[in-house]
Amino acid sequence: MPFVDFYARMVAGHHGAQPDSYPGSVPRGFFTAGQPGAIRLMLVLLNPGQPAPHEAAVFKDATGAQLARIVWEMSGQHLNGGHPSPTLRTMRRDIAQLFGRPLDQCGGLFMFTNLVRVTTAGNSVPDAKVVRIGADWLREEIALWRPEKVLAYGKEVAFGMLSHGVRVDALLPHPAAVGNWLIPGRREAQVAEIRKYLGFA
Repeated sequence: MPFVDFYARMVAGHHGAQPDSYPGSVPRGFFTAGQPGAIRLMLVLLNPGQPAPHEAAVFKDATGAQLARIVWEMSGQHLNGGHPSPTLRTMRRDIAQLFGRPLDQCGGLFMFTNLVRVTTAGNSVPDAKVVRIGADWLREEIALWRPEKVLAYGKEVAFGMLSHGVRVDALLPHPAAVGNWLIPGRREAQVAEIRKYLGFA
């Protein structure tokens, strides 16, 4: 598959972040059922959440292409309903609304990934160096998949991408956004606006 060489390089060495800064960090969070050049939308989250115990056990002895395949398959399982996080559940709803069809009909149209490729302690904000490293990988990842549009999830993601010259076509609040974004219907209205802006309506 076309992703293996790229992601095998990316997962090596904690994606370039120093292990002493991010002890126990593991690669998570990139998947698509589509093919390079056929993806309409790439959705970029900030960074992976804390790994579940069963994930850490699976990652423990894997390296290179083997680790890339494991991460890829596990990310797809999470997205498609196996141990879904609140973030992925919200993203699933956004995707279905953006394309105006059930999620199970959207698989080849989108992919999701992260700006930063490591789990930070306590889900703290990643430091500038790790954002720069992630932006370099993301730029290469966009070139690999050639999505029609790139959507940043949250202002931190958009700022990190734009600060390092990474393409951003649209912005939505992070799936875990709180405050006014929890008002019933507000997120859906914003997604509807972005759908029109991207030309998906």
